[in-house]
Amino acid sequence: MAKVTLHNVWKIYDNGVEAVKELNLECPDKAFLCLLGPSGCGKSSTMRMIAGLEQISSGEIFIGDRLVNYIPPRDRDIAMVFENYALYPHLTVYENIAMPLRVRKFDKVEIDQRVGEAAKILDIEDLLPRRIRRLSGGQKQRVGIGRAIVRNPAVFIMDEPISHLEAKLRAQMRAELKRLHNQLEATTVYVTHDQLEAIALADYIAVMNFGELQQFGTPEDLYETPANHFVAGFLGTPPMNFIEGHFERSDGDLWFKNEHFTLSLNQFTRVNLGAVKPVDKIILGVRPQDIHLSKTRDEKHNIQSKTFIWELQGEKNQAVLEIGQHHFIAEAEADFISQPGEDVWLNINLNNIHFFDSSSGKNILV
Repeated sequence: MAKVTLHNVWKIYDNGVEAVKELNLECPDKAFLCLLGPSGCGKSSTMRMIAGLEQISSGEIFIGDRLVNYIPPRDRDIAMVFENYALYPHLTVYENIAMPLRVRKFDKVEIDQRVGEAAKILDIEDLLPRRIRRLSGGQKQRVGIGRAIVRNPAVFIMDEPISHLEAKLRAQMRAELKRLHNQLEATTVYVTHDQLEAIALADYIAVMNFGELQQFGTPEDLYETPANHFVAGFLGTPPMNFIEGHFERSDGDLWFKNEHFTLSLNQFTRVNLGAVKPVDKIILGVRPQDIHLSKTRDEKHNIQSKTFIWELQGEKNQAVLEIGQHHFIAEAEADFISQPGEDVWLNINLNNIHFFDSSSGKNILV
């Protein structure tokens, strides 16, 4: 296996669109890296440049210690798995998995060995004689992955390989992909727009938007310490709540204020905020699980809201609350029920809040 390194990589298309802008990124050897972002963010263009399917406009791409800018895809020692299975329906599972080995003139003994090993890893040994057209979606995806495994490549590249599967099967395939990566210890670059997929699978996530890298790190890093407003809102289900306000100091105390409520910030936050430059407008970010609800006002629950939507979800319920013209999402325990229009009082866990510069979007505590 090998690490993948991108140094000052740009992709500018003929129509002038800057799909990828000065991207610096490294996927360590044996790591699982997810390129994550919305449609049009540049993640697929990045993947295609690594694979050699797109020429880079400038910069350098290394696989291991080898510069691959001008090396064709077939010589980059990579294997690709796509959303479209790209299988041969008239051939058997065995023949599809064996195809890349036959193209490379492997002898039959080694082909049999490699196909058998891949089928065993993927638990599809009993499917080897079947025609592709007789398989389910999940089985076809396993065959596509098996065809990549037999190559024993330096790098696996996967482009949204399970996004089209139904929810239950997608969850099963996520577990399979994680198990497979742990077993093979294969360097993997995985493209997805699904942040749940990225968090579940990745050792590292690179969040992209408008062709630029927003943040790189472990799933825990990105979730707990988002670099900016975009990353904070993109990672997490339900998403983070945001509301604009400003800081005020009074008698040595620090407050966050807006037209609807005031928060007295705890010592931890005051210490951290003391090192940052003051800004005119601040965006408060708080995750739904850090909002606690009560039917009555007390010393802690002192922010008034009204229930807009209440969703029963089993172990946890979800509320969409109105604070003035703003909507906040909160999670509640299963035994807490509220009806639309009912008053609900909030307590925000100040140990887990975030503040973002309203102009730049940067997290001012990072």
